[in-house]
Amino acid sequence: YLGLQIGDYHVIGFMGGWNGLLSAPFGRGLGIGGNLTQDFSDIDWSAAQQSGAVDGAFESSVGVLLYQMGVAALIPLGFTAYVGFRAWLLHAQTGNLLQGVAGFGMLVILANGIFQEEALFSPLALGLLLTLAGLIFGSEARRKIA
Repeated sequence: YLGLQIGDYHVIGFMGGWNGLLSAPFGRGLGIGGNLTQDFSDIDWSAAQQSGAVDGAFESSVGVLLYQMGVAALIPLGFTAYVGFRAWLLHAQTGNLLQGVAGFGMLVILANGIFQEEALFSPLALGLLLTLAGLIFGSEARRKIA
């Protein structure tokens, strides 16, 4: 709400993705929308701030996924949330802080993906924590077998 009131670019980009999902629930295809498209340089940001959304999806990972993939975006987003919650629950059972960092970090980055395009698509952000979670789950599985 506050982001819409002040005309924050990331919130406006997310709202563009949300509006795109509502107008085309099955998406538009990968590569349509996002900061690397040709349309990005043609955006009239003052008009977008006045309307509360941009035509397309920019500056928001979740918004871009919703715009491009439609409801199918819930698959990678849901998978990431599932892995994060699973790592957090494992931390709650074992008290291992590394498991807590992986779980909480993934959930924070997923929430940050609403407001930042680089959050989900940067290998050093979500990719690194997903790799860590994979190592944690593998280690836990080997521990249970031994």
